[in-house]
Amino acid sequence: QIITMVLETIYRGMGFTRVMFCIRDNRNQGIVARFGLGKEIEDIIPQFHCPLEKNADDLFNTAISRHKDFVVLDVNSAEYRMRIPNWCRNLTEPHSMMLFPVIVNKTSIGLIYADNDRENPRVSSDTLRFFGTLRNQVALAIQQKQKHR
Repeated sequence: QIITMVLETIYRGMGFTRVMFCIRDNRNQGIVARFGLGKEIEDIIPQFHCPLEKNADDLFNTAISRHKDFVVLDVNSAEYRMRIPNWCRNLTEPHSMMLFPVIVNKTSIGLIYADNDRENPRVSSDTLRFFGTLRNQVALAIQQKQKHR
């Protein structure tokens, strides 16, 4: 329930086109979308899969392996053009995107993905802090649930 509330807050409060919670799928060695909100989300979720590969330099693999947040205001900028995987470009056609890994017990268990298909998204430092706080709430909720098992 907390994850759903966090995604709703990010989607409605921050004006993204789509927001998804993605989980690490160790059996299939990748990250898969579990649920989300936004444009064409029912069609996108079943296809949203990123293979996890050692030494891969795309943003998804880097976010997961290095526990690194990414805020990409223009996916076609020189800095990010080659780091956004083609499967993501073709599936969601984002103009901007944010990836925030969810860390539980020093392990990336997944990430929150948000994108925008409009140019010039407004992302303030307050928005980034809020996004980070919400992501930390997700991690805390998952950690608490694991303790009670």
